[in-house]
Amino acid sequence: MKTANGKNDALISSRDALAMLGVKPQTLYAYVSRGLIRVAPSSADGARMYFRRDVEAVTAKGRSTRAATSAAERSLSWGGATVMHTAITFVGPGGPVYRGQPALDLARAGRTFEECAELLWNGALPKEVPMWSAPAVPQAFTSYARVICDVAPNNTSRHLLALVANAYIATVERDGPGEPGRHEREARQLIQVLASAFGLLRPKPRLVPPAAPDSIATLVAKSSGITASSPVIAALNACLVITADHELTPSTFVARIAASAGADSMSCITSALASFEGQQNGLGCDECEQALLGAGSRKAYLATIARSLAERRPVAGYNHFVYPNGDPRGEYLLEIASALAGNRADTAWMVAWIATAREQLGVRPTVVAGLVAVCAALGMPRRSAGALMALSRTAGWLAHSAEQRLSGVSVRPRARYIGVSAPER
Repeated sequence: MKTANGKNDALISSRDALAMLGVKPQTLYAYVSRGLIRVAPSSADGARMYFRRDVEAVTAKGRSTRAATSAAERSLSWGGATVMHTAITFVGPGGPVYRGQPALDLARAGRTFEECAELLWNGALPKEVPMWSAPAVPQAFTSYARVICDVAPNNTSRHLLALVANAYIATVERDGPGEPGRHEREARQLIQVLASAFGLLRPKPRLVPPAAPDSIATLVAKSSGITASSPVIAALNACLVITADHELTPSTFVARIAASAGADSMSCITSALASFEGQQNGLGCDECEQALLGAGSRKAYLATIARSLAERRPVAGYNHFVYPNGDPRGEYLLEIASALAGNRADTAWMVAWIATAREQLGVRPTVVAGLVAVCAALGMPRRSAGALMALSRTAGWLAHSAEQRLSGVSVRPRARYIGVSAPER
């Protein structure tokens, strides 16, 4: 949302922040250093900008020592107290920024998922597009693969990815703990195996790990049973790049907790996969897809959304709480979906329905709706959107688990006991 002077009202200037807080600049800087107020990237004129929501939260809590303690005890939700520092990703109105590189700019520039992953892991974009060596898949994995294929129709795509990850970890020979580059090397291999797991979503499930080097986008396309043409690869890379990380999401927090407890990178990824079921990620993708495919008509679809809004229930695929003015990732992916769908009657309707919901009901499509639309336009199997987001997020989970491990800090929040009093002795 824009103010009358055209500025984004999610951000405010230093002067406005000081006026709202009623404090001196030194106190404002203290709030920033303590993580209570986040600083946005500098504006065009170089001035520092602050998140209005953070300033309002501090104002509501007061500025005394008691308020600082209260802020530390707030639930760990968006807009609450910052719980840890990171040099990996910043989330602002324009979407995630990876190591100083806006994710949407990377996608528009045609960067690959591999380049994005290396940026998150190592802090810099590689000079050349990396080609990861094919994973060594042991024969024992084949036995697991047959069982996973049998249960594939009865599981969500995230459960299937978790099953594949655990099967691979259980059967592959691991590098020694002190091996240089071990974490990245193991992650590259696991991600390639997970890309082959998209075959489990096909009408006749299949799981054939890659035997030769190939890009992740190409592996996803081939596993899904669609042609790996240049437009398809470009669209898949765009989806993978802009969803690779989103700061401290619940699943990322889980990965960091596991890392702080001493878990290795592979265990951190499987831990995060197990919690990737929220409205704004895996589960939301499934629900958004089901709502579109099950409505039967545009009128019925709009009525379902309107009913949810009237009952104050969340609507999968719309109104991301992190982006009150609209999710730029969702808008970008819908542009891609629209271009891919063209005049195809079997998928163009989906993009049109989402656009109508935005225009008539005022809802704002998120990255979830965008992923669902792109996967449909590409002709991928159902449940692919949630799998694509989970696959991409493995890059972010690995980066965060490595950062947490290097910090040497144990993630162990304290709890304030509010149960019955202990019996007297």
